[in-house]
Amino acid sequence: MARKTVLRRCSKAAPTGSDLAQLLARDDEEPEYPQADNFPAPPARPRRDDFIDLGEEGSEEETGYNDDGPSPGEEGMHSDGVYTLVDPDGQFQDFETATDAANAFGGMLGDLVPRGERMLKAAWEDNSPLLVKLEAEDATAFRFVIDAYDAALRLVPSRSAPRTQTREQAKPSPAPATSEPKQTTQPAPAQAAPPSPERSYKIGPVPTKADGKPDYRAWAWGLFIVQVRKETDPIELAWLIGENDEDIQAYKRSAPPIDRNRFQVELDKISAALQAQSQGT
Repeated sequence: MARKTVLRRCSKAAPTGSDLAQLLARDDEEPEYPQADNFPAPPARPRRDDFIDLGEEGSEEETGYNDDGPSPGEEGMHSDGVYTLVDPDGQFQDFETATDAANAFGGMLGDLVPRGERMLKAAWEDNSPLLVKLEAEDATAFRFVIDAYDAALRLVPSRSAPRTQTREQAKPSPAPATSEPKQTTQPAPAQAAPPSPERSYKIGPVPTKADGKPDYRAWAWGLFIVQVRKETDPIELAWLIGENDEDIQAYKRSAPPIDRNRFQVELDKISAALQAQSQGT
């Protein structure tokens, strides 16, 4: 616009012509806007009668949706030959066999024990379609998952457990000063003697595999559990477990989750039965 203003003022002193006068006069003209009648009319608002009525017979065929079928989120869980596990992060994991799915489910429940009872129950509810499928197709795998869930709930720390003392609270209070301090020696606490001193509670030795490595699975199920099932006294059982704790922990580290959880469930079941029997008598 500044350039046009300068040219217009200078043009008064310059020779004029019809073309130049017409060009300068365009700035004074009113712009022409298109008329409203030239715009296309908006389409009419659709009515309910304009939609296609599929009817009762063609609704399922045309839309491909059936109210009685599984929802889109559950379709993979109910497909034949696939066992879908939902992890705590909401990710889906597919397994071809019920044993693999139960193995992964039991391992996941064991990993959720430190996170509390709420996480265990949430994982159990998220995998309810998988549980229904296991119950219908593989009773052994379903029973294992049930036992693993019960064992995980028992291992969850109790909320009413007393809190540990802080470092300041754990410090012993200073003894009152006396004129003549006496030096006293406290006798060391004696270790409790086993119920049967003549008995050896150590189960072994651990069998070896063909490659020379220890076979802890054969030791756990072929020797240790067999002896555990013969026990009739809970104190005897406690000594048996304590004396073989090193081999028990070695087996748990080397065993898959499904065998590790089954082993712990068996120990808990026998221990609870002996405790109930001793309290009843």
